[in-house]
Amino acid sequence: MDRTAVEQKVKEIVSNLTGTGDISPEMDIMEDLGFSSISLMELIDCLEQEFHISIKVTELKRIFTFGDLVDMTEKKVG
Repeated sequence: MDRTAVEQKVKEIVSNLTGTGDISPEMDIMEDLGFSSISLMELIDCLEQEFHISIKVTELKRIFTFGDLVDMTEKKVG
């Protein structure tokens, strides 16, 4: 799966969870997209199911923006 396809799917998942349609790579996951620690776990669960990947809680410490989320997902999808 190429980066564009991964980004589009992650954007779709984030949009469904937040109701936000206009999402850009520099948007902050917590501040701009409104994720709380609980809703972030729901997002991670959705990503794991959609892409058949495993994301460790410790990996979330490096995720600040939507772009970071896409980067991590793309690396895991390979």
